[in-house]
Amino acid sequence: CRIWHIVLEKYDEIIKGGLPHMAHELWKYCALSLPPSSFINGNADVSLAYLDSESPLLNTFADAFLEPTEKRRNYAVLGSNRYFPKTMHGSFLSLSPSNAATVARKILKLIVETDLTVLGTSALLIPSALYSLVKYELVGTEIEDEEESGGGSSLKPGVYSAKNGEEWVLLEQNCHNNPFLDVSISEGNRRSTHSCPSQIGHCCDVSDPTSSSVVFLTKHPLLPYQLLPPQSLLPRPYAIDRSNEVNTLYQTEVFDEDYLPFIATMRE
Repeated sequence: CRIWHIVLEKYDEIIKGGLPHMAHELWKYCALSLPPSSFINGNADVSLAYLDSESPLLNTFADAFLEPTEKRRNYAVLGSNRYFPKTMHGSFLSLSPSNAATVARKILKLIVETDLTVLGTSALLIPSALYSLVKYELVGTEIEDEEESGGGSSLKPGVYSAKNGEEWVLLEQNCHNNPFLDVSISEGNRRSTHSCPSQIGHCCDVSDPTSSSVVFLTKHPLLPYQLLPPQSLLPRPYAIDRSNEVNTLYQTEVFDEDYLPFIATMRE
C-alpha cells in the first residue's frame, strides 16, 4: 500500500481493540488494491483474487475462474438475498488492476477511516459498501437504482458488462439454514454470529450462474462475520433471577440470557 504507515497504525488499533477478523479484512483489501507496478515484471494482465481459506473449492481454481473469455472478467459473490439482501459476501473477490484501483482501495479507505466501534458493531458495513461499489461499475444499473427507490429488487446473479469494457460475474450464495436462529460459535473468549452450526459444517454454497453449478462451500453466511464479546463483559439485564440462594453476590446471580437483546445502557 502507498499509505503503509496509516494502514499499519489502523491494523495495530484493530488488533488492540480485539477485532482480529477486521484486521484480516484490512490486510485483504490492502493486498487487493496493489497497483500493476507491484506485480511480477509489472504485468498489468495479472488479476488479483482473494478466496477464503475456510471455503473449499469443488473444482480447481483455474477451471472455475480462469477459463478464456472474450472480455476480461471480475468476480464477486452476492450475499444471500433472503437473509442479507444488497450485500456482497466476502469469501471470494477477483479484480483486474482497473477495479483494484477503484473498488478495493475504496473499501480499504473505508476501513481505515471508520471508527473501531463501528467496525465492531456494524456487521453489514463492508458487505453493503462492496455491493454499492460493484453495482456502480456495471452498465445499466442506473435504471435499477430508480426501481429500487420504489421498492425494486436487488442485483441478480449473472454476467454484467462493466463501464470500463470488462465484465463482472456475480456468483450467488445460498444458505440452507436460518443464520439468525443458530447458536453462536465460541472462538476462544469471543463468539461469532451468523456461523454454520459445528455439527453441520459448511451450511452455505456459492454457485456460478454461467455454469449453473456450485463452485465452493462456505461456513459463514455473512463474511466478514461479527464477533460478540464474552458474556462476562456484557451488561447485566434488569430481570435477574434472585432466587439463587447459594450466593447472593451480583456477579454470580442467575439470569435468563433471553433478556440480553433488550438491555439498554443508561448514563446521566
